[in-house]
Amino acid sequence: MKNKKTIFMCLLPLLFIVILLMVLSYLGSISRTGYLNKIKLIENNTYTFRISYYDKVFRNSDIYDVYLDIQKTINDNNFIKNIKIGKKGSPFGTFITDKAIDTEKIDNIKYTLKIKDAMYLYALIIYLFYIFLFYCISIVKENKLVLISASLLIIIQVFMYLSLYSYFR
Repeated sequence: MKNKKTIFMCLLPLLFIVILLMVLSYLGSISRTGYLNKIKLIENNTYTFRISYYDKVFRNSDIYDVYLDIQKTINDNNFIKNIKIGKKGSPFGTFITDKAIDTEKIDNIKYTLKIKDAMYLYALIIYLFYIFLFYCISIVKENKLVLISASLLIIIQVFMYLSLYSYFR
């Protein structure tokens, strides 16, 4: 009976994390509408831009990277010849036009979101921490090592906070 309870306690958080990541991935893959703003001329019809969002939740953040639908943007705005995005998932980029433009904003830009790779790593770390915590608690119940286990749990929590501090900052 205890073995079934242990398996259940280990698989329940894993199932929760997997479902959460699947839902976030699905919601991010839906095409959304935004706009290009902060358009500045660099040289010879080459402009820099930033993707901005009408949606307050689904945007470039700690969870998501943004990916512009480049082909649709070029097709919808016939004056744009080429678009280059800075780095993978970045909201910044450059575009080249065939003529000079005098606008600060280009509307109706389609983009999608993808979960950052670091989120999968953090989910794995949290799951492994939970398994380790569950294991430590089961040892405490059997051996009554309260002082040692409590200090161990405090050390683990401090390590967890310090390792994830830069991510949540």
